[in-house]
Amino acid sequence: MLAIDGYGSLYRFYLAAKKAIQDRVPLPYSFSEEPQPEVFSWDAYRENVDVAAKYLVRNVLSDRINKGDTFPCILNKDGTLITLSTFLLTVTEGFALENSAFLDAKDKAKADGLVLDGEYIFGLKSLTSDYWHAPFISERIFTDSSLVLDDVLYPYGRGMPLIDWRSGTVSLKRLRALHEAIEAMRISTSAFEKAGIQVDQFDAREIIDAYDESDAPNLLNMLAPYDGCTIVAPIEWIGELNGSEEEALNEPADNLFSGAPKSAILSLLKAQPTLTKSGVKAKLFPKTSTRRFNMHWQQAAEENPALAKPGRRKEKS
Repeated sequence: MLAIDGYGSLYRFYLAAKKAIQDRVPLPYSFSEEPQPEVFSWDAYRENVDVAAKYLVRNVLSDRINKGDTFPCILNKDGTLITLSTFLLTVTEGFALENSAFLDAKDKAKADGLVLDGEYIFGLKSLTSDYWHAPFISERIFTDSSLVLDDVLYPYGRGMPLIDWRSGTVSLKRLRALHEAIEAMRISTSAFEKAGIQVDQFDAREIIDAYDESDAPNLLNMLAPYDGCTIVAPIEWIGELNGSEEEALNEPADNLFSGAPKSAILSLLKAQPTLTKSGVKAKLFPKTSTRRFNMHWQQAAEENPALAKPGRRKEKS
């Protein structure tokens, strides 16, 4: 992979941001012995951290630009640097709830004097505050990355993600898929019209026109040469996150919270020893694949061999 002295990839910034957030608010593993209707899952906590880290990195880069520093860049395939607009770093995940503990806590902190000027949803000023700590371990704060057509075709929408944060690269995968869907719609609509069949009830023409008038076609053409290229910024900026860069770099992307899943399993089973393996998955890892959950379970079994015994009680059918 190409590298430029003095620059670090967006991926490095993202890992450092996630670590900075997790270091301030690790997920507690103290579960009540009394059955609870719902236990906040490790999956939800990780989603909160993952999304907030995107906003945090964007805030770091924007702050530097506003101070007159250089812009982040796309590292082209020939080794040259192309100035990058922070527009490309737009985060598409928004708030999951209009009324949430996170927003209430943020409003109270601002009323108490916390100044968050220039910060959108989450940034450096929030990172050094504590209003968000309790909500991060009690509710799912953000939406997922799924979108509706209004999000990508109209100016007030959330926009199409153009970055793969897990690799720190320009990614046109979803934008290209949208383009292909619109072109398929254009062809089928034209075919229906040639056959004298009206398709107005599907609003196909309105969707096609909205796409043609949106920024999407121009963005696809403009960014196509850079699809898959790494995004970089001056590596010294990573110090803004107050985290250990080297520690963050040594963590695999899929396992940033390397001890958390194992610890969560052991703690939950200590409080509720009769809980089945599938019950643990449902409580802590509802969105995690079975294969990955089994890996977490195996890691827990290395500390508590009883979990690996063949006679362990299974879920009743």
